Amino acid sequence: MNQTPPLHYSDSGKTLVNCDKSCTGELTIPNHVTAIGNWAFKDCKGLTSINLPNGVTEIRVAAFSDCPNLTTINLPESVTEIGGYAFRGCTSLTSIMLPSNVRTIGLWAFHECTSLTTIEIPGKVTELESNLFSGCESLTSVKIPHGVTKIGCSAFMGCTSLASIEIPDSVTVIETEAFDYCTSLTSIEIPDSVTEIGENAFSNCTSLTTVTIPARVSKLGIWVFEDCSILTEIHLRHTKPVDFPNTFLGIDLSKITLYVPAGSRIDYANHPIYSMFRDVKEEE
Repeated sequence: MNQTPPLHYSDSGKTLVNCDKSCTGELTIPNHVTAIGNWAFKDCKGLTSINLPNGVTEIRVAAFSDCPNLTTINLPESVTEIGGYAFRGCTSLTSIMLPSNVRTIGLWAFHECTSLTTIEIPGKVTELESNLFSGCESLTSVKIPHGVTKIGCSAFMGCTSLASIEIPDSVTVIETEAFDYCTSLTSIEIPDSVTEIGENAFSNCTSLTTVTIPARVSKLGIWVFEDCSILTEIHLRHTKPVDFPNTFLGIDLSKITLYVPAGSRIDYANHPIYSMFRDVKEEE
């Protein structure tokens, strides 16, 4: 049994603000704590397991960041907020159950959790913040709930084991580099709700072969598919060609077939951008 290390509190014992960095093994937080403070356990190299009491509502900025041997953390249903960088660099964390009451997860919260394999986003979360799972190279499964409206900049950048992902039809914006370097991603169907896709959103997805872009997309950034070297099909749902300057830079259009709505092939084939595709075919 590990000896309990010195814990320091504020707010009449409700906020745990600091733990002695010599703490090792498993640690159970006292019942009077309702918030884990900024950087409270940062760089606790020997910490392997954390048990939080029911009643904790906040895990603040970088609370458990850079705890490389942390393998288990039990989050109670009372948690509603997870701050930015909260678990960044927890390289031994393989899974974490996020409580259903969580409403916000801050940017970079799970950045470089390199052993994390699966994650389910709680249903009350509406935005996936910047770099939320960037560098999670073992991540193979992500469940994004209906209600999420934005996938932030670099949210899944460098998730090299992620082979597929289902984007719900509540998402309207996919920001810059959201899926950059997702090198195992083979196909992506963007839902009809999306209106904006940022630059380099799917660049360096070197296993990507097929992508579908819905008709409501009015803003498509530059270099969106840069270095998607085996991309063979792009399905555009726009009934009339839309000028997306520089969107298709960085890929060889002569190797890609463009699929467009019925009755629009001639317009696309005569367009200065889309005429560069290997072939333009209609589909229902």
